[in-house]
Amino acid sequence: MFVRTPARLHFGVLNPSGGSLRKYGGVGLSVDGIGYSLEGEKSDCLEILGSTEQKERARKIIQKISQAYDLSSEVKVKINESIPPHVGLGSTTQLSLALGKILAILFQKDFSTLELAKKIGRGKRSAIGTYVFDRGGLIVEGGRSGEEFPPLILRDIFPKKWRFVVAIPNVERGPEEEDEDKYFEGLERNENISKEICYILVLKLLPALKRNDISDFGEALTKIDEKVGKAFSTKQGGVFGGGAVSETRDYMLDEGAYGVGQSSWGPTVYGLVKDQEEARHLRESVENFYREEGFLGDVLIVKPDNRGAEIKKSG
Repeated sequence: MFVRTPARLHFGVLNPSGGSLRKYGGVGLSVDGIGYSLEGEKSDCLEILGSTEQKERARKIIQKISQAYDLSSEVKVKINESIPPHVGLGSTTQLSLALGKILAILFQKDFSTLELAKKIGRGKRSAIGTYVFDRGGLIVEGGRSGEEFPPLILRDIFPKKWRFVVAIPNVERGPEEEDEDKYFEGLERNENISKEICYILVLKLLPALKRNDISDFGEALTKIDEKVGKAFSTKQGGVFGGGAVSETRDYMLDEGAYGVGQSSWGPTVYGLVKDQEEARHLRESVENFYREEGFLGDVLIVKPDNRGAEIKKSG
């Protein structure tokens, strides 16, 4: 069988410090052009083909799912394409859900994506990855209250022609999941920032999406990114993570991107443009900028994904 996943851009946390409100919450987008492509079949042992880094991650995830559902782990999985881990594109959730679907289908176990995500501990701080895997599109999720899984507040179609240029500078990656607590612990409780983020989301970003207004959408995207960065500035050494990240973000704006941001903890930076032609121009400009500044990294064009993961059974 075959599974292809999207990646996700994380546009921002709605309530970083919690306070008297629900914790976290978020807004993000499912994107095509980078993702996992996996093939799976039954085997007489657990065998994973792929890069060393991805093989070890997949092995641990398969063992975790097998234990959670009392399933065999005797499968052969080939990782044809992958999302780089810990760069802000949601690799762990996409890999976990893809492997879970492979095991479920191969061993005739019936569980939903949401049930799987809950069972294996996804959604502790963000459920955007779960919802983009399941449905694609632009996602707003409502954060956590106690142990409740973050509810889906909104899923909407994203304009098909819009594009994002995604730059992944070769700098320090974001934290491992088990180290994320330090980014939230001790945050100053500032409900005003949360109110400002949600105000922009509801009264500018979402209406702009409905009107297909890329200028207003991009402005709102940039403002949300700035306010989220400010909320975490004491934890990540500034409003954005590292010099290459900040410089890439500013450069994309100067080169005409309608909106920019740091996805999750970075170092991935995204710039919004209106079509493929503008995306090619911006990508070339960023690549030239990286050469001039001596930065290393990848620069990609991704398009919105309004479908979610593609799953094909053999035969």
